[in-house]
Amino acid sequence: MFGLDNPVKVGTVDEKGNISIDFPEVLPDTIAPEPKEIFATQLPYALFFSCPDITSVAEGTVVYKGGYFSLSHQNRPWAATLFPVSDIGIIPWLEDRYYQSPIMASFYEVIYCEQNIDLTTLCKESISYTENTIDMEYQYTLRLKKGFNLIEYKIEAIQETGIPDTSPIPSVVTITNADDMDATLWHAKYYYSQFN
Repeated sequence: MFGLDNPVKVGTVDEKGNISIDFPEVLPDTIAPEPKEIFATQLPYALFFSCPDITSVAEGTVVYKGGYFSLSHQNRPWAATLFPVSDIGIIPWLEDRYYQSPIMASFYEVIYCEQNIDLTTLCKESISYTENTIDMEYQYTLRLKKGFNLIEYKIEAIQETGIPDTSPIPSVVTITNADDMDATLWHAKYYYSQFN
């Protein structure tokens, strides 16, 4: 959220690999003003999917984009990356949106809001490519509270761009609060084979 030097602890993993998420009520006091200022943004720029219709939403309200979930282990501050998804088949696309294909599934991100924000709107826009035009539709139903919020992006339709060697893109997406995490898969990608 504030770079590798300023991680924010949001949960634990037990010996059996069970993940418990527990967002703090407020940001830790250990985060200095400078990194907070660097990473401060507004809601439209913190969302994975955004469009021109929402650029004026909650103007002046500071939001912090959560970035990746990471697992830390003793002297390895980034031992693994956690991908909260409904289907692990979407992970290759999350890692490389330009050359991997998305699937109809959900993925999740966290943002921190300094004030409550409500956003309920249907946003439509068109993207023109060489061979065709893709109509995009983003349905936002967000009631964000002051503090940490987990957001679900549900891809409901996908279209080809018509450009060779270019992956298709999500064309219909619903963006909501992630209220029920029971079916969420927390897939870990480890960077070390040993942790001694």
